[in-house]
Amino acid sequence: MKRLLGIVTTLCILFSLSTSVFADRILLMPDVPKTLYRGGIGAYEGVVAHSTATPEAPAINIQRYETRTWRNAFVHYAVDWNESIQIADTKYIAYGGGPAANKRFVHVELCETADYTKFKRSYEKYVKLLAKILQDNNLSVEKGLWTHNDVRKYLGGTDHEDPIDYLRSHGVSESQFRSDVQRVYNDGGIMETTGEGSPVFHTQGIAYILGNNVNLRKGPDTSYSVIRQLNKP
Repeated sequence: MKRLLGIVTTLCILFSLSTSVFADRILLMPDVPKTLYRGGIGAYEGVVAHSTATPEAPAINIQRYETRTWRNAFVHYAVDWNESIQIADTKYIAYGGGPAANKRFVHVELCETADYTKFKRSYEKYVKLLAKILQDNNLSVEKGLWTHNDVRKYLGGTDHEDPIDYLRSHGVSESQFRSDVQRVYNDGGIMETTGEGSPVFHTQGIAYILGNNVNLRKGPDTSYSVIRQLNKP
């Protein structure tokens, strides 16, 4: 019995490790049908980037809501400022962007917030997840990354234009968004524009800042005192 329990525990740990690269938590909805993509099981052709229309609602709220209402719409992942949650199995379609998109793509929802600090955390998770989904099926960012607005323009079946306006509200253009996904896809970092307009690249917890007379402060904004100034070498 002890040996059996040990095997089960090991398998659970291995499953957790193998899926953690995709999401922080996996809370799959139990009742959704297993409908294949047009190319077959797991044969998604890209990923659609969405954002919610429910500001400040975290990913777990999206999961709980879609568990009740999946017959109308649901996505594969929801991402907020604290965690990413897998809601549906990417081997099968979700009801995220109209019939034409659903039979082709994985769908990822970004939770909206007015708080820029929360946005930065969620955006980083979002971009990394989008890049990983594309990498996993050997799909390029150029062809495989779609926004809900792209679906509206090129495939139809929806009138939604997310996440473009939401990203812009936090200073991220569509071109920067696509570049960030490409950079992470290539094992790089995410570019952030600071209040002073200096480009900052985040990669594996390190920020490389291009600029002269950069002030290091005790906190995340200019209200905090300067502890050191870095000058151009």
